[in-house]
Amino acid sequence: MSAFYDDIQNLSAVLDSLHSGVCAFQQPVLRLVIDHLRLLASQREQEAPAQAPPRSQTPPAPPVLPAYLILARTCPIVETRYDQ
Repeated sequence: MSAFYDDIQNLSAVLDSLHSGVCAFQQPVLRLVIDHLRLLASQREQEAPAQAPPRSQTPPAPPVLPAYLILARTCPIVETRYDQ
């Protein structure tokens, strides 16, 4: 969750730098977006420890099959004989 928080903080910093260059009527909207992103990041940071199960209880991810194995299972191979 820390990476998510960092991404939101970085986005907020970029929006802050744009804030001075936008038209006057756009500044309140941009300020609202910046504040909302920061609030969202802080709420997510607080909720993250309560929602995330400990690593030992997390079920393992299902195995991912390579595309050629998936095709081999779903597409029958038809042999063509040219000597007939």
